[in-house]
Amino acid sequence: MERNFSPDGRDAAGLLRVQEISRYRIALDDADPGLRLLAQLAVQAAGGDLGGITLVHDVHVAVVTGAGLTPQ
Repeated sequence: MERNFSPDGRDAAGLLRVQEISRYRIALDDADPGLRLLAQLAVQAAGGDLGGITLVHDVHVAVVTGAGLTPQ
């Protein structure tokens, strides 16, 4: 299969982004209230606008809760 990309590489970059995003699974579950409170306290302590708790294992990443974030 032949692909024609623009000379500046924008089409190729866009294709790579789509391929990368397609590897992810998005699940919107209710966050644990204790973890949400921990995220809120961390945001307040740091004086930030938003924060979250992220778990990372090998190639797997899960954002388990956040404060100042609204799922879209």
